[in-house]
Amino acid sequence: MNSRHHPLRSLILALLAVLALRNALTAQVPGSAGTPVATVPATATPVPTPAPDAPKDALGQPFCNLYPAKVRPQEYDRWVTFVLSREPEEQAWLRNAEKVMGEFYGSGFIKSCIAAKDYDPKADCFGYIKDDPKLPRVLIIGNSISRGYTVPTRMALKGLANLHRAPANCGRTDYFFKDSESWLLQNGSDKWDIITVGYGIHDAGKSPQAYTDNLKAIITRLRQTGATIILVNATPWYDKEDTARAKDLSPGVNATLETFAKQEGLTVINHHDLVLPRITELQAKDGTHFNEEGYRFLGESLAEQLKPLCKPKQ
Repeated sequence: MNSRHHPLRSLILALLAVLALRNALTAQVPGSAGTPVATVPATATPVPTPAPDAPKDALGQPFCNLYPAKVRPQEYDRWVTFVLSREPEEQAWLRNAEKVMGEFYGSGFIKSCIAAKDYDPKADCFGYIKDDPKLPRVLIIGNSISRGYTVPTRMALKGLANLHRAPANCGRTDYFFKDSESWLLQNGSDKWDIITVGYGIHDAGKSPQAYTDNLKAIITRLRQTGATIILVNATPWYDKEDTARAKDLSPGVNATLETFAKQEGLTVINHHDLVLPRITELQAKDGTHFNEEGYRFLGESLAEQLKPLCKPKQ
C-alpha cells in the first residue's frame, strides 16, 4: 500500500493542519490561548509629598495631606492651623497620630479635632495626654470596644493615673507586630506602669494555637516596658441579623485567652460576664459595639479594677 494514502498518516496530517490554523488565529487575539499576555503592573496609589513651601510643625516636619480622598484641602488647612496652635509636645503627638492611624481613623481624627469648638484632648480617646510625673502611666491597647471605653476609664481615673491609648483601632493581634512601636512610644518613653490588652473579636478566625502564639509574642514585648499587664476578654458579639442575641460568638477566643492567661500568670478582666446580663440594653444594633451607657459602664468598671494598681510615683 502506498504510504501516502495510509489512513493513520492522513489523520495525523489533518490534525497538524488544524493545530497550525488554530495557532495562527489565536496569535492575533490578545489574551487567547497560546498567546502570552503582557502583564500590566498594578498601579500603586502615589504617596502624597509635601509642597516645597509647605508649613512645618514645631519639629520641622512639613505638612502634607495624606488622605486627600477623605480630607478636603480646606479641612487640611484648618488642621494645619489647629496643630500649630498646640504646644510642641502635643504637636508631636498629633502629627504621629495623623501618620499612623490610616485613612479611616486618621481622617476622622483630623475632622473631629477641627470641628471641636473648644478641643479637650482628655475627652478624645486619641487625644494627647500630658503626663503628670507623680502619677503612673497606663496604656490601653485594644480594638474598637476599648476605643469606646477609653475616655470613661480616663475620667474615672482622673488624679490617679495618666491614661493613654494606642493611636489606633488595634484590630486583630497581627497588627501589633507592624505598628506597636508607635503605640508604645508616647511622650518620649516606651516605659509603662500598667498596660491593658483587649483583643479577640478580630481574631475569631484563627486557630487557638495561632491566637495563643500571637498573644505570647505580644506579652513578651510588653513585659519589656516594665508594665503590669492586664488582659481584657472579649465582650459578647453576635451576627448583625441575630437580633435576639441567641448565639454569642465570643466563647472560643475567650477560652483561649483564659488558658493563655493561666499559663502566663496574668489577670483577665471579665468584661464579657459584666455586660452579658444587660446586653440588649447596652449593646448597639450591630451586635458588636456599645451605646454610650455601655461604654461608660465598661470604662468605669475597668477603672475600679485598675485603681488598686495605680500607685503614686515616689
